[in-house]
Amino acid sequence: MSRMKVILLDANETLLDLAALDPSGASAFGDHAVRGVWFRQLLQLFRTATSIDGYAPVPVLADAALSMVATTHGIALDEPDRAARHAAFTHPSPPNAVFS
Repeated sequence: MSRMKVILLDANETLLDLAALDPSGASAFGDHAVRGVWFRQLLQLFRTATSIDGYAPVPVLADAALSMVATTHGIALDEPDRAARHAAFTHPSPPNAVFS
C-alpha cells in the first residue's frame, strides 16, 4: 500500500503577517485593530461561501466584509469613501498568481 503525501497549511493569519495593513485600519476606522476584525469577517464569508458551494470574487467578499465592519462601527460609507477604504485593505494580485 502506498502512502499519500499531504502538506497542510493553515494560512488564516497564522502564517500571514497582516500587520502591514494596521495603518490602513487606523486611517480607515481610527483603530489599527479593525484590520483583524475585517480579516476575520472576510474569512467567515469565505467559509460560508465554500460551505454552501458558492463563489464570489475576493474583491466582492472583501467589500462585503468592509461594509459589515463599517456598520458595526457606526460608519456610513459613501461610494468614494468605500473605494478609499477598500483600497486601503486590498491590493492587486501578483501578475503570475495562480487561481483555480
